[in-house]
Amino acid sequence: MKEANGAGEGDESKAAIHRHLLHLFLALCAQNHELLHDLIDTYVKATSAVRTAVQGCVGDMIKAIGPESPVLLQVISNFPPGAEILMLAFVRTLTDVKDARFMIYIWQALSRNEIESLLPKIVSLPQASVCDLVFRGAIFTYMVMGILSRLISKQVWTMPTLWEGFVKCCRQTLPRSLPVLVQLPPQQLVKAVQACKDLGPPMAQHVQERLAKGYPVPQQILTLLEPWLGSRGYKQEEGREKERATDEMQEDADR
Repeated sequence: MKEANGAGEGDESKAAIHRHLLHLFLALCAQNHELLHDLIDTYVKATSAVRTAVQGCVGDMIKAIGPESPVLLQVISNFPPGAEILMLAFVRTLTDVKDARFMIYIWQALSRNEIESLLPKIVSLPQASVCDLVFRGAIFTYMVMGILSRLISKQVWTMPTLWEGFVKCCRQTLPRSLPVLVQLPPQQLVKAVQACKDLGPPMAQHVQERLAKGYPVPQQILTLLEPWLGSRGYKQEEGREKERATDEMQEDADR
């Protein structure tokens, strides 16, 4: 019994030392942002228990680093396979930061329509809430777009759990996620819209805009979006087909 108790106390002592070392390293990362690369490399190679411990401890470090750090933005935009959950933990912490020093970065990330939609809410808020509203919305969206694009390059549709989260995240960040969604291969875009019908109407509008600018849209996507596109999208596509046919006939006549 004494030996068992001694072993248990020894394990607890080792765990406490490991936690202390982890917090010490995270504090160093907050001072030297380049160490974030080492943190992420170690994280993706670690056991599940270690990953969970890191995810639960990074909040203070990210708050200390802040979203103006070029290194932090770089690692969020370009992370290795296996670091997805840690990156989401980074982003969640950043959305809790309320500091007016970062407002200039946020306004630059917003479109005119987004600013106009925020103004009525802003004027009715206490001053302390303005930064929270704009920062949480814009910074979260900006960084999540980088993560979503990165997941596409990693073929997120081959990972069922991540794919489900990817689709939900795209839905929650509409319409900013539309340019990300169109990066998907046609078959995967079809599956995304089938899995989440709320993506259909805004995606149809986005496709209409692409058609109007002359960008090609795969037929299977046009077929999928037919309930929302109506006849207008097909008329634009048919119009381009007629133009191409006319050009070909003219070329034949010239010969």
